[in-house]
Amino acid sequence: MDQSFHLRVRVVICSKERSQILVVRQKGGRHVFLPGGHYEVGESLQDTAVRETREELGITVVSKCYLGVVENDWVDLNTHQYEINHVFEVIPTETLSESQNPNSREDHLEFLWISTDDFEKENLLPTNLREPLKQYLATGLSNPWYILNS
Repeated sequence: MDQSFHLRVRVVICSKERSQILVVRQKGGRHVFLPGGHYEVGESLQDTAVRETREELGITVVSKCYLGVVENDWVDLNTHQYEINHVFEVIPTETLSESQNPNSREDHLEFLWISTDDFEKENLLPTNLREPLKQYLATGLSNPWYILNS
């Protein structure tokens, strides 16, 4: 079986009252994930978070805090995929409407606001991120995570 490795940076963008977060899915997809993407050599992880958010949403963000690292793996089309996700909470420098989903700058992606109650219904991946993210959103405590592959 082929293998593929991904080093990614993911961002958490919260609504003002922290009752919802912005997630993304591939159009027609059956799961959602945090916005972000692949690290590029020469960037800092924070630079990747800013660049990916600008590319996907067309907005500028500043890093609020580092939340931690999440391992994940799966098999896709006979390839074992393994990823390490570094997760940051970021704050947009401009207001995002929470009453409508933002437009994507990438044709294959769509964004939506979801509450923590919707994590299972919308199939937020990786699944091992769900509980730590719920706890963080409820408490605001930012002790870095290290979430092992489940």
